[in-house]
Amino acid sequence: MVDASATGISHADCEQVSKQLSVILDVEELITGAAGYVLEVSSPGLDRLLKKPSDFERFAGRLAKITIAEPVGNATFFEGRLGGLADGKVRLQLQGKEGRTIELPLEGIRKAQLVVEF
Repeated sequence: MVDASATGISHADCEQVSKQLSVILDVEELITGAAGYVLEVSSPGLDRLLKKPSDFERFAGRLAKITIAEPVGNATFFEGRLGGLADGKVRLQLQGKEGRTIELPLEGIRKAQLVVEF
């Protein structure tokens, strides 16, 4: 198996896991019934959700969109480059003319995910 932390997860990796797991499920008869099962194996994707504090460090420099529970400067939605995490706050370099950096409290984040860039 490929070390996903170093190279990412490829389509071939997902295919390999799917085939191996299907064989185990069939041989061990872990899923019974006439309907059978459909097995889908996937990676988190390019627009993965950011959930753990380490995610905000790991993806520093990447474009992300973040929704928070309590407004900061009359806004609850932000998009910008992740600048890591310090003292329980996520740093985000905002897009646009200002280009300022804000800090959002980690515990106040409702949803955060990477933005696909081409």
